[in-house]
Amino acid sequence: MNVRINWKAKIPWNSKDPNIRRALAPMYYSDGTLRTIDYHYRYGWRNYDQARLLKNKFDVAKGRYPDGASARVDTFWIDEKGEIRDSTIIRPLREPDDLMTYKIISIYPDTMIWIRDFQFAFNDPMMKGYFNFIGYSEYPVVGVTWEQAHAFCHWRTKMFQDQYGKQSHDYRLPTEAEWEYAARGGRKMAMYPWGGNYARDANGCFLANFKPYRGAYNDDTGTMTMRVAQYRPNDFGLFDMAGNVAEWTSSAFNPSTNTYVNDINSNFEYMARRDDPDILKCKVVKGGSWKDIYYYLQCGVRTYEYQYESRAYIGFRCVRSFLGD
Repeated sequence: MNVRINWKAKIPWNSKDPNIRRALAPMYYSDGTLRTIDYHYRYGWRNYDQARLLKNKFDVAKGRYPDGASARVDTFWIDEKGEIRDSTIIRPLREPDDLMTYKIISIYPDTMIWIRDFQFAFNDPMMKGYFNFIGYSEYPVVGVTWEQAHAFCHWRTKMFQDQYGKQSHDYRLPTEAEWEYAARGGRKMAMYPWGGNYARDANGCFLANFKPYRGAYNDDTGTMTMRVAQYRPNDFGLFDMAGNVAEWTSSAFNPSTNTYVNDINSNFEYMARRDDPDILKCKVVKGGSWKDIYYYLQCGVRTYEYQYESRAYIGFRCVRSFLGD
């Protein structure tokens, strides 16, 4: 039976109607507990990295793209079994919409990362409750891939524009340079967001949620993640720019980045396609987390993770470009 859910109406979970109960039956496990619905988000964006290729330079004199222009993009669909399928294609470039890449992403965080990332540790309560229990409602999100964070930014932009009925700069992940500038809070060459060179203040109190010593996660009052804003903000008023959870950036990771990026608003981004090797799917992660030693809390330190991986210590925050005067 193919059944579509009417999201504008309240779902009659306790209905006695046999037809309704039959329709809802696949949403329950054999023990009577409700299954988690796997929501998918479909979205698209223009691959401007394909538009900037010299072979694709728009011919102003002729008012069209040159002969032989093409764009390498991804396309996604859901097959008859309900599985997400994908393919990388080379599409002739004749108009801007030919630059569009489409993606379908599952929106839920991966709760299993609490026991997958840390085996032989009793993290079962975090696995079962971190995403669902109201007590964690003010904790940072974890267990999301870079791809999920990228999709969330697109969704948030759409919600903003639909609500206010006007265009604006998109929500997005910060570049590595933007993140580092924001973390320093206006303090040039600051090692940490609070400006000093140490992870403690003059009274010996820790200044962020991180791993102070081996097996001593609780010495800074936080065993794992903590509620946001438990430590003082930096001079820009930003909380948790160091520690608690590390954060995805939009920048692709390459050890040689500093040797070739531009000296104005430097950034290196690469929108990896599905058939690209893993080395091209590394994204820069900044800030350090609750499980990291203080070295990784430094503003200038960078690590990386693959864009399709989720971790119990990596989250994200959104930014928007400044609109001008």
